Amino acid sequence: MLTALKLASHRKGAIRVVVTLTVPQHLDIAAPLPQAEDTARAIIEEARQWARRGQRIKGRIAKVRAGETGHRIVQEAIDAHAKAIVLPMPHHRPAGKLLNKTLEVVLAKRPCRVIIDSAPALPYERIPRAA
Repeated sequence: MLTALKLASHRKGAIRVVVTLTVPQHLDIAAPLPQAEDTARAIIEEARQWARRGQRIKGRIAKVRAGETGHRIVQEAIDAHAKAIVLPMPHHRPAGKLLNKTLEVVLAKRPCRVIIDSAPALPYERIPRAA
């Protein structure tokens, strides 16, 4: 997140935060996932709090099926006419591989520059603010 914010601040650009939620096959794609959706909204709100004055942050929750995340990220970048896609290094990777399937798809179909942050993606934990 910080890499994207820093990059956008130099160019006075907007940031589109896309949080993907993988919906299990046995559920409808539009099925409510309250806990996951709350976490996604918290991630988007945190991006807004980290943004500098004047930076525009748009947030979106995208529900996908397993294996579709990379394709959805590419499509979001195309729709937004993005100049760059910023992704973290995957936390979980297949044995013997440097990248996961999502990153492989994004790199193969990239419509713009792709920046892979060296910090691995970790599960989101909201840090309570002091009163």
